[in-house]
Amino acid sequence: MTHHCPCEAGDIGDEVRVVPDAIAAEIREHLRDRPELKKDEYETENPQSLDGHCYVAAEAYYHVTDRELDVYCLSWSDGSTHWYLREVDEGRFIDLVLPLSTRVKVPPYEEGVRRAFITGYEPSERAENVVQAIR
Repeated sequence: MTHHCPCEAGDIGDEVRVVPDAIAAEIREHLRDRPELKKDEYETENPQSLDGHCYVAAEAYYHVTDRELDVYCLSWSDGSTHWYLREVDEGRFIDLVLPLSTRVKVPPYEEGVRRAFITGYEPSERAENVVQAIR
């Protein structure tokens, strides 16, 4: 499935954190090793890609860290979504699935809507899988 992210190629900058701490690094590593945690519509040719893991990455990080975070979601015109977090205190966005390169396609984070996860305050089965693996 092709997603229509109106992303602009650019520098990540100081307002976005991709790997804010060791927990985030563990989540990224676990998801790279577990492509089956992606929903089928997000399969990519590169099994090491974190594309399609945004929901489970954000949800797992939210439930395993003691940081105060808000949940955000962007919705694309094709019906797909992008999930990420925002630090309450610093206001920086946390997007655990962005590539670690200097120039990437950066989503329009400010256009996202603050909301709860689909599963509410309980982690989904996929997020619970990640949480249990990194604890």
